[in-house]
Amino acid sequence: MRRTSCATVALLALASASCRKGGPREGIQPVASAESTAPAHDAVVPGLVRVATGEHLDDFQFAGEGRLALCSRGDVVEIDLAERRRSVLVPNAHCARLVADGAAIAWIDRAIDGRKATNPVWLYDRLAGKAQVLGRFVGPAIEQGVLRLDARDVYVLRGYPEYGLHDDRDRELLAFPRAGGPSRVVVPRPGPNTFALDETHVYWQHGSFGTGELSRRGKTGGSPFLVAKAEQGNLFVLGGAVYLNDWSPMERDLRRVAVTGGTFGTLPIRVESLVASRERFCWFADRRVSCCGADSVTHSVEVPIEARALAVSGGSVALATRDGDDDSLWLLPIPR
Repeated sequence: MRRTSCATVALLALASASCRKGGPREGIQPVASAESTAPAHDAVVPGLVRVATGEHLDDFQFAGEGRLALCSRGDVVEIDLAERRRSVLVPNAHCARLVADGAAIAWIDRAIDGRKATNPVWLYDRLAGKAQVLGRFVGPAIEQGVLRLDARDVYVLRGYPEYGLHDDRDRELLAFPRAGGPSRVVVPRPGPNTFALDETHVYWQHGSFGTGELSRRGKTGGSPFLVAKAEQGNLFVLGGAVYLNDWSPMERDLRRVAVTGGTFGTLPIRVESLVASRERFCWFADRRVSCCGADSVTHSVEVPIEARALAVSGGSVALATRDGDDDSLWLLPIPR
């Protein structure tokens, strides 16, 4: 595991990608059972283990330390990583995207699709061991990057039936209280393309190509504050900075600006998949998993698998790979 600066490891990854197109998937052996979590195999990379097979993943997140929450085959599923135990928490949940923490899992019920569908927002309470509907909204189906969770609320980016999710003329950000009660509008229309949270503020990118902006406001209200000019991309907040991963397939650059405002700077990181936690962000490129913390110290390791999605929490990265028609999940420890 390498330990160096974010910029240095990004340049090393780019140089490696330019001279290597990838080889055979050495060291990956099939797992017999597709009905339960799989035992650890003899991994080429120390600590890399396959923890589940036979899944059909729409989404997955860490649900606190030591657990993974999945949307798999429409069910809400939990995997206890220490015991390799798979549990179906909510069958037939019709989930496609979820968010989770150590106390709860939230998702959108997509049993009925379409622009005028009524979508229930569900929350599974771990302590109570049951799920409840927090509220409903009318709008098009929820897509990746439009569902977030904090200690108080579940945040949902919804589109209006007249226009759809990809038109910010009629899009708004809603918050559904975890304790129950009416939802509230956090960012009115014309609303975000994407959004992110920190402890006190919500950040969102809005506007079209050439006219885009990044703004923020307090979670409990207040006037919007223009942080920077910004094109469309995925957002996350870490260590007093907002990061934007460009949506353009020709770019895929990672940009950074202080939460207090300024101009975006570009990091030499081009990624295939990128995720973030409160402590660090991680990305996958050219069979290498790299993680960078707010202290700009990066850990980077080459893996013998092609990851199509990542999740990160504390000292671990989870990676999803496609195995024919099914998915496998892998766990890779990373130093704190």
